[in-house]
Amino acid sequence: MESNGSKKNITQEKAQTTQIFFGGDAQCGLFGITEDYSEDYLSLDELVIKDPEATFFLKAKGDSMAPLIQENDVLVVDRSETIKSNQVVILCIHGEMICKRLVKRAPHIFLYSEGKQKPILVTEEMEMIVFGKVSAILRIMP
Repeated sequence: MESNGSKKNITQEKAQTTQIFFGGDAQCGLFGITEDYSEDYLSLDELVIKDPEATFFLKAKGDSMAPLIQENDVLVVDRSETIKSNQVVILCIHGEMICKRLVKRAPHIFLYSEGKQKPILVTEEMEMIVFGKVSAILRIMP
């Protein structure tokens, strides 16, 4: 993309990191504050992005990965990580991006939803590309 008026060349812009105040831990069980209220500053970029050039954000659609992933969650996808069995991944199957749990059981590969749907057996006839590992899930609370 070239720079012309309203469009910017995003490959030439320097990414900005926003530092957010990190207030420490929040007890979710029996309450009682025993430590100081604040610890340090936290960069969400540093927390969820390990390799900026290999990281993508996708919005979740559908409910097959609920309750782990919900409609409109933002999925942080890292293409630089090696995919291992039982990880949640983004795949491109027949041109459509989907999110599933990839499970390897030699000699087969299965794609699982988090719900009660049957797993998908990956076959050689499938046009499938593993796009990357879901490394984080961002959810805006209502």
